[in-house]
Amino acid sequence: MLLGLGATVVAGAHDAVAAPVVLQRNVDLLSQFGYAPEYPLNIPAFDAAGRPFVRERSEDQHFSSGVLTIGSQGWQLNGFLEAVRAAVPDFVAVVNGGGYETDRVVPAADGKLYTPLTVEIANGRRRHLLLRSADRGVTWTATQVMRRSSLAPPADLDAGDMAVEHFTGHNVITGPPATLVWRRTAARASRWAQRCLLYVTRPYEGRSGLVVPRPVIVSRRALPTCQAAGGSSPSVTVGRRSFIVYMELARKGDRRGSPVYVATYDARKHRITARRRIGFARPADDFHDAPGICVDSRGYLHVVIGSHGGRFRYARSSRPRSVVAGWTRPRTILESGFKNADTDADGRGRQTYVSLVCDADDTLHVVFRQWRAGVDTYFGGANYGALSHQWRRPGRRWSEPALIVVPPSYGYVNYYQKLAVDRRGRLFLSLSCWLGSELLETRAVESRARYRRRMVLVCDDGRNWRFATAADYGPAATD
Repeated sequence: MLLGLGATVVAGAHDAVAAPVVLQRNVDLLSQFGYAPEYPLNIPAFDAAGRPFVRERSEDQHFSSGVLTIGSQGWQLNGFLEAVRAAVPDFVAVVNGGGYETDRVVPAADGKLYTPLTVEIANGRRRHLLLRSADRGVTWTATQVMRRSSLAPPADLDAGDMAVEHFTGHNVITGPPATLVWRRTAARASRWAQRCLLYVTRPYEGRSGLVVPRPVIVSRRALPTCQAAGGSSPSVTVGRRSFIVYMELARKGDRRGSPVYVATYDARKHRITARRRIGFARPADDFHDAPGICVDSRGYLHVVIGSHGGRFRYARSSRPRSVVAGWTRPRTILESGFKNADTDADGRGRQTYVSLVCDADDTLHVVFRQWRAGVDTYFGGANYGALSHQWRRPGRRWSEPALIVVPPSYGYVNYYQKLAVDRRGRLFLSLSCWLGSELLETRAVESRARYRRRMVLVCDDGRNWRFATAADYGPAATD
């Protein structure tokens, strides 16, 4: 019976806290754990020298004005809004830049930095930008990705329509990252889906700066992405080829769900050269099912197909760096944890929001919201949402779920978690804890206070989690 063993969490370098992190209602993290870090509470990225870079954010889901870097004087904010105004003269506001969509900094092998940004313009439409720094984040330039602006999506589907590839463990990013944009084209297909055109481009460094080739259509039936929580990379690049994972709308009458594909984009040929359906996402036509992809040290591609309160499914390519050579049959990774009158003694798996990386030892890691009921003592066995972690060593089965965070109350919760791995193999997890009772606030207040109880956790050994410390951000942070 898979009860979910808690991972050890420590508040400081030596102070142990009973696992998992069990949050108390109406008690802040400082009062409960003494947690009030000086480092920024967002997902970090590290360059080849181990220097950290973090996008600015607050409790507002939209606002972000720059990238934080660290030096001898501590953390410093270097703004990019002046560059945005230069590239988009009718710029009005940043959209979902405070962690809800675009929140990754992507260091390239040559030392340059990139970060995506979606902005609103004067007519209410949106522009998608790729920002670039050639001086370790001190100054920035901005380049538009699409030639035309995009319509704003419906409010309840507004969880992201732009994403860039980020480091997942073995994809060496040698230049600007593969960049994807979803453009809505039709009326809603379901409560959680709208038909989209999915585009990809691979920018490159020209003589006078960033060059963005005309984006190529990957799919004309794509579901929207969901970058608000989970935030897995939608692609991995090996050499000139980028491998893109995406979902399409289910065909009428097809009960298997929404088909999930992996496509190969060849940057030299500037086109999609291969495509393979590898499975189906359920429930059908639900953007919460957004999948993630990573590559291991041998070049095998790994995909975890998401779900919205159901079971994730895992598939692996049969040959390294190949989409068409075949894939393993998708298998569920969790078959327990939620028990009621309709289930067996172990219950069934209920997972949402894929966060996927591959560590230095080729162990896969998935962090997700897990609905649990009747399998432990929290909340008297009532339904609650934990933040949980599973891993899979090469050639082994997926582990039992390990609880990372238990919320202050039962019922609805969203952690808006983002997972990263650095070049030393450490896992970094940025998360919040937003309760269902807080959903009752108006949308205006909601957008300004979405990220409650923010924290960053670190896992050094692939199993045990602790609160991040200043030392985790490099030697400069220790001084």
